Amino acid sequence: MARTIGSTAEATQQRILAAAQDLFAERGYAGTSIRDIAERVSMTKAALYYHFPGKLDVLAALVEPRLRELDEIAGWAEHQRPLNREEALRRMIAFLADPNPTFAILADDPSATHDTAERLDIRARVERLEHALAAGDPRELLAVRCALGTVRGGILGTRLRREAPFSDADLEAVLRAGLAAWDAARGAPAAAAPPASGSGVAGG
Repeated sequence: MARTIGSTAEATQQRILAAAQDLFAERGYAGTSIRDIAERVSMTKAALYYHFPGKLDVLAALVEPRLRELDEIAGWAEHQRPLNREEALRRMIAFLADPNPTFAILADDPSATHDTAERLDIRARVERLEHALAAGDPRELLAVRCALGTVRGGILGTRLRREAPFSDADLEAVLRAGLAAWDAARGAPAAAAPPASGSGVAGG
């Protein structure tokens, strides 16, 4: 069956995004130009601009699918009453531990984070997640932020320093730390996480 114009354009966009992701990982977002991306996919800058008006548009297209996953976690949490805190942190850990290179680019390149923050409304999306996990209780927000900060630090801090994937034991350790931080900020005894299972945190 003949390919439609729309499908051809989508395939070209995917080639551009794949090339950009590789270049951002190799050289950093700030160190990559539109010309670099165009050369990597063997097209002119003018042809690339037909698909993406600028480098920020390329980065935004890479990041947006990941942020939609964050939105899904927030949407799930908004309908959980009472909230299962362990399940909530397991979902966040699976999200952060996913070996998708896009987040590594953001975490390792402040200019990429700065440029996408306003464009993709990242702060508002994170705040939606925090409020969903706090179940609308402003007194719970500090505990939620402590838990999320612990989980982010454990996962992203480790990812930036090694190539090996996380083991189930690693993920369970991050889960226990996140639950402990959540409870400590509430002034309650830390909840015990269950023993590591074969599926691990990433498996949900």
